[in-house]
Amino acid sequence: MKERMRRVALVGLALALVGLVAGCPVCVYGAFASSRAGDSLEIVGFDPAPGTDGVIRVPIGEQLNVHVDYTVAPTQGARIFVRPLTGGSLTPDYWAHPSPLYTGSGAMSGWFGFDAASTVDQVRVEIEDDTGNEYLTLILNINAVWE
Repeated sequence: MKERMRRVALVGLALALVGLVAGCPVCVYGAFASSRAGDSLEIVGFDPAPGTDGVIRVPIGEQLNVHVDYTVAPTQGARIFVRPLTGGSLTPDYWAHPSPLYTGSGAMSGWFGFDAASTVDQVRVEIEDDTGNEYLTLILNINAVWE
């Protein structure tokens, strides 16, 4: 736990309110989420990293990389997606990474970007089973701008 908190602090994040959101089997606000089935997601960093003011600044046309540690319980594998949110909805006009099937535990980097000035106030990381059903979602408040 101490190591997890140290890593979170290194990227300028603080654990936030934990709660369920309508429409998600398990949606958690913060830097870590887990399910009873043994699945888990943890945001461990950003590239570029937040500045001393807590703002992540990304040049227009470039991507924000979100580094995630995961555990996927289904033996058939699952997909992991990282997506930008603004005001609780997908941020318009983003482009983002595809997802292979992940199994077991490991680390991955998801990314998204914009070709015009944009602001993102949350990042959503979600695990979907091999049929596209979302079953674990992690939402973290951030302050990212493409300028």
